Amino acid sequence: MLLLSLFATSTSSSSVVRLSRTVGERGSGRGQFDGPRHVAALKTGGAVIVDGLNERIQVFDRHGECVRIVEGVTTPTGVAIGGPEGDTLYWAESTRAHRVNRLQLSAKSARTAADPGVGRPAVSVRRPWASRQTAMGGLGEADGELQDPQDLCLHGDELYVAEWGNHRISVFDKTSLAFLRHIGCGDEDGSEGGEGGSGPGQLDQPCGVACAGEEVFVCDTWNHRISVFDRSSGAFLRSFGRRGGEPGEFNYPCGIEIAHGRIYVTERTGKRLQALSLEGEPLQVLPAPCDGWLYGICLDAHDQLWVTSSNRHCVHILSVADPNADATR
Repeated sequence: MLLLSLFATSTSSSSVVRLSRTVGERGSGRGQFDGPRHVAALKTGGAVIVDGLNERIQVFDRHGECVRIVEGVTTPTGVAIGGPEGDTLYWAESTRAHRVNRLQLSAKSARTAADPGVGRPAVSVRRPWASRQTAMGGLGEADGELQDPQDLCLHGDELYVAEWGNHRISVFDKTSLAFLRHIGCGDEDGSEGGEGGSGPGQLDQPCGVACAGEEVFVCDTWNHRISVFDRSSGAFLRSFGRRGGEPGEFNYPCGIEIAHGRIYVTERTGKRLQALSLEGEPLQVLPAPCDGWLYGICLDAHDQLWVTSSNRHCVHILSVADPNADATR
């Protein structure tokens, strides 16, 4: 485990986020990475991390120790954890599969997923620690089909999938995996039929998605902005940001998390993490350690932000300390 210092440029009077530690290095061993992508928080603390080029998912406890490896996945990109006991694993598979998988973990595996003292250190989804596995998607543009799915977000009874190739968000029922609707594939009024573009309500290769209340926030990656939509109707509400290096501007935003009344956005070539208000007002800018490309982000139960660096093959763990923040997640 490597401890690093981080020099943050803050646009507010008090610091919101500080780097605690960095874990991992390039490799294929336990706790090593090759192109880590999106992440999701475990209910009890810690995170599951997509180890993209190693084609696996790694489970880390709250202390930054790898305690489990999930093998047998194909070109993974996004990941989510659901279920009342945190016992349902969702992951997106991109270029060779274009689908989303759901694995219902067994009761024993759900309880011990982040417990290093119990169970096997590596499991395979092809010989699963599970009661059942289902998948949906397949390459295409029609309802329920996917092209290069990236980030996943669970909110209420729904699963949101950011589609890089189809320039939209697809929404599914998280239990039946039935297709429900598209978001961001039309014009300002939310109408269907639009392709990737830069107009209001259009997206260009979105990589990250998060929900807060009745709003859906999307990393509109190639438009260098955050676009916001109504969760139920899909209507476009607003966007903020443009390409640039100033606070509130973005260079290829990839990952997004919403917690404590704030938005946290990672930038790939911008090589920084930004904290913003829900309206897009910049609050804090943190340059990436080692000049790395930042990618996925999540906040765990212990107010630790997990941020992946895809080209430095590591994960930064940051502490969030702001007692005046809105505690509603």
